[in-house]
Amino acid sequence: DDIQFIAGKDAVQEEFFHTFNAVTSSGGQIIMTSDRPPSDISKLEERLKSRFEAGLIVDIAPADFELRCAIAQIKSKERGLEISSELIQLIAGNIDSARKIEGFLIRLTSEARLKKVEIGEELIRSALGKGEKEVAPLRATPNDLVGAVSRFYSVGKRSLLGTSRARPISRPRQVLMYLLRRELGLPLEEVGRLVGGRDHTTVMHAVEKITQLASENVQIREDLLGIKKEL
Repeated sequence: DDIQFIAGKDAVQEEFFHTFNAVTSSGGQIIMTSDRPPSDISKLEERLKSRFEAGLIVDIAPADFELRCAIAQIKSKERGLEISSELIQLIAGNIDSARKIEGFLIRLTSEARLKKVEIGEELIRSALGKGEKEVAPLRATPNDLVGAVSRFYSVGKRSLLGTSRARPISRPRQVLMYLLRRELGLPLEEVGRLVGGRDHTTVMHAVEKITQLASENVQIREDLLGIKKEL
């Protein structure tokens, strides 16, 4: 694991070189992980780099929504929890990694036992809310958010802050207003000023709309998570 840490350590690389050859020459397999491909690991000997590159290299991306649902389902069954598919989707839509899902299920089990209640939507939403409070707020400026939303939806900044009401532009604009209000905590009037000089009622409508959609639409939750990750 984390094979990149042997870079620059000559004695370790020498030993691993012979170990690698001994294992592979006898028909064995070696699985390694790294935070970058072999070609990008500086101070790694060329003879090791060439051997690493001769194998199968797989880029492991963050788990998407479907995979997170499967992980939540499997892990809940391992812990003997009966959670409906709708609630599994609720968990997967609000938590962005496999490890966090497993930690959440442990916390959920503990809360259910302490409160002596069944695991249902109310308990899950309560636990999700507590988890959200533990997450540090976005360290971003309004301009950072405008840029992130613009890139995520492939919409130009001028269009995003403009007057067009076309769905491909208006929905990203609503997401932007939601994030400016909820994540940065800006006043309604300030959000309106930043997003093309709109009044506070327009901002309120956008925030309410995205809040509602995020509670029932998987894609909107995925979009919000994706934009936050970029920041």
